[in-house]
Amino acid sequence: MPFEKFESKSTRKHFATMAIRPDGRLRLNSDATAMLRDLGVGRIDLYWDKERRRIGIKGAPDNNASSYKLTFSKQQNSIDIGAKAFLKHIGLGKLKERIDTKLEWNEAEQMFLAKLPKNLNSFEVLK
Repeated sequence: MPFEKFESKSTRKHFATMAIRPDGRLRLNSDATAMLRDLGVGRIDLYWDKERRRIGIKGAPDNNASSYKLTFSKQQNSIDIGAKAFLKHIGLGKLKERIDTKLEWNEAEQMFLAKLPKNLNSFEVLK
């Protein structure tokens, strides 16, 4: 009997992504995690561009008390950021489901940028 190749139904994203979770956490995938780890980033500042509906993620000094601590998974392949207050500030404090978005690296600013979908109603932001 000849071998038959298994074709996985799941597809791995080969670029940096972020999930905005209903529990108030941001989760960065392995590509984003590797980049921040290679840059030696342990804390980040979050930025909000209301006009363009973009979130910015930029490395912060370790002694900056107002920055967010990065929590690396045991396998070091993802990062969680507890950002409940930030998400509430930008109007995403009560999500019913997860929002996935691509991250783009802005070399000049040394930050990741995430553009939010225009129609968040499809993600059922609870009032």
